[in-house]
Amino acid sequence: ALGEGLRDAGFNVRIAAPRGFASLVTNRGGVTPPLQFAPFDGNPSDLLIEQGDQTPMTLGTNPIRSLLATRNFLRQARPLYRQMLHTAAEACRGSDVLVYGLPTLWGAHIAEGLGIPSVRALLQPLAPTRSFPSALLPFRRAMIQQPGFCGEHGDLQSLVHERTSLLRNSRQTPARPAHSILTRCAPYNPRMKSHPTIRLIGAPTDIGAGSRGASMGPEALRVAGLADALTARGLNVVDDGNLSGPPNPWLPPSDGYRHLPETLAWNVAVREAVSHALAAGEFPMLLGGDHCLAIGSITAISAHCRRKGKRLRVLWLDAHADFNTSAITPSGNIHGMPVATLFGFGAGALVNLADPAPALKRDEIIQIGIRSVDDAEKRFVHEQGLEVFDMRSIDEMSMRTVMQQALQNVDDDTHLHVSFDVDFLDPDIAPGVGTTVRGGPTYREAQLCMEMIADSGRLASLDVMELNPALDVRNRTAEVAVDLIESLFGKSTLMRQA
Repeated sequence: ALGEGLRDAGFNVRIAAPRGFASLVTNRGGVTPPLQFAPFDGNPSDLLIEQGDQTPMTLGTNPIRSLLATRNFLRQARPLYRQMLHTAAEACRGSDVLVYGLPTLWGAHIAEGLGIPSVRALLQPLAPTRSFPSALLPFRRAMIQQPGFCGEHGDLQSLVHERTSLLRNSRQTPARPAHSILTRCAPYNPRMKSHPTIRLIGAPTDIGAGSRGASMGPEALRVAGLADALTARGLNVVDDGNLSGPPNPWLPPSDGYRHLPETLAWNVAVREAVSHALAAGEFPMLLGGDHCLAIGSITAISAHCRRKGKRLRVLWLDAHADFNTSAITPSGNIHGMPVATLFGFGAGALVNLADPAPALKRDEIIQIGIRSVDDAEKRFVHEQGLEVFDMRSIDEMSMRTVMQQALQNVDDDTHLHVSFDVDFLDPDIAPGVGTTVRGGPTYREAQLCMEMIADSGRLASLDVMELNPALDVRNRTAEVAVDLIESLFGKSTLMRQA
């Protein structure tokens, strides 16, 4: 009935369903013309028939037996649903919008894979209410026939008839806003269809940090499902594994630097890997590791922009300015010096990774979320004229205004790079970092930051730094980081039209 209503409203409708439904769709008496039918393999009803009186529905009066039957049913249904998912995706290929119902909740995943929007159409809410008790929970089947199950309509047929009538009259009545009629709209970003391959580059070292553990960051992100999350958004992801470099000797500073030779070796490896990905037309995503590795990645990106004649814009998301030098550093940890080094103020071997040096100019970087800066470092930042939106700026102006200014003049000729230090986030949501600083962006502020970067459509490379699983709680920070990275690639919590 829904398909017929949509067709009568002027839409081209194709019904994708198990092959056994062919006659029901194509041979409806008096319906002209018949609806298009796209069959796919598999039918969960066959499995229910095989199980006889041992299905979750038939055991509804016994909650324990019902739960056991549900577990058994899911174990047997998994291969069947996998087959259905693959063949249904092919049946839906070429569609502009996918409408799916309760038995096919995986329709949202198919829509994401095909890069099209989706709509979930339900005849009753999933959560039980006074007017709509749920048929999915282990209640007696007789409840479904009770008065009020379908509200004022009395039965499902009347409810479907009313919904179909609304569709038939849709051309004569003003359309309601999308958010008032869609239960869920799958994130849709047409730019993802042509997005370059994402190359994951792991750099497992804490060579520049003041605490151990960031070397495990790349694996924590993988365990949190980074590659799968991006692939589910229709992106092509290649995981290069991890780069190799010297171990951390954990020595005191020498001439103002801790582990300078080892830091140089790691940054050379990072520079070469990022350069290779950019030359191949790919999107390099560096998985750290501590933030000293940004010296190698941004040096490679700067050289790439010079070759291609592109303007570089670096968004440095961090709790720290990272603008120390050997003369003013209180610790000698090079993860507190990458921005200064990229400006030409640092160890000659690191500065000269760029040719010509320095790798960055003052108008090519904007820092966001800063809230912990050493006194001498603060004076140096002011002397060099860095553009910094600290947390007070975000508090006073809002994250939206800050991001609008940070993304101003970013266009087709701009290579936008984000260097994301996970300690940018407030430690209440991201405890797994070596240098937590209270008062950072909330989850929603961070989501908005990432969503606005995604909206620009210009993000071309990314660093994810300073994740320290040794200080985390059950990989919670890695999961938050993956969630935010998804937002950089178009995932949105906003119910609005693109």
